Amino acid sequence: MDRSKRIFITALWALLVLTMTGIILTGVMARRFAANAEPANAPLPLIAPVPAFHLIDQNAKPLDSASLLGHPYIVDLIFTRCGGVCPMMTAKMASLGLQIAPAVHFVSVSVDPKNDTPAEFKKYAQQFHADESRWSFLTGDLDQITVLARGLLLVYEPATASEPITHSDRFLLIDSNGQIRGVYRSNESEELKRLVTDANTLAAK
Repeated sequence: MDRSKRIFITALWALLVLTMTGIILTGVMARRFAANAEPANAPLPLIAPVPAFHLIDQNAKPLDSASLLGHPYIVDLIFTRCGGVCPMMTAKMASLGLQIAPAVHFVSVSVDPKNDTPAEFKKYAQQFHADESRWSFLTGDLDQITVLARGLLLVYEPATASEPITHSDRFLLIDSNGQIRGVYRSNESEELKRLVTDANTLAAK
């Protein structure tokens, strides 16, 4: 057999081996993924408890963590002077209210309580046509809000002389026992669809 034929046959064998290896690895990975994947009806994880808090809403009425027990709710961090992600988050929260069972409430916590007075939050809620029968806009003591944000595992840094307020753009789903059950990116449509499904699942329990 001449040299060119040997090279050709060797190349064919190498290609065959690589192809078979790829098929085997694909099968192994698929089986591992199937074994590790959660079934569609798997219960939501228990992530962490919501820390205790005592704040006031847009009507200047006290609202604490204990008063939210008994029904699921969705919470986010925003502030009324935000020129970035907050208006988008609030608009999407309003949209979620049209897709999620009435038993699920909504809570937006100010990360700029110095400026977000109840009166300012009241105007903000009206601007977004918020259903205030199920949506609370909370403000209050900055230190308490900082502890709450960090207890919710959400990024939050108050403004400094050189840096603006930094805060998470996530929505959190809380169950009726005050446990965090899901974290969702507010700018991802698929995650918002999952949030609707998960929230309605908790509401039905």
